[in-house]
Amino acid sequence: QPRASRLVSQGVELGFLRREADPDDARRTLIALTDKGRAITNRFRGAQRENVDQALSTFSEDERAQLASLLTRLADAWPK
Repeated sequence: QPRASRLVSQGVELGFLRREADPDDARRTLIALTDKGRAITNRFRGAQRENVDQALSTFSEDERAQLASLLTRLADAWPK
């Protein structure tokens, strides 16, 4: 809890996050991305996608299908 609170506070200070009142419960605070935070998130996701595309560039279509199947099995078997 303390670590999460510090991370949120840092995100607010840096302009990546904003705190909002919870309309359903005044005791709670909601955390939302700012436009600046959303832009960084989108760049990160784009970089991740580029890295995955690069890593898979030498895989055949059959290998990609096999990897997708195995990852699906792993996700389905993951303890919840």
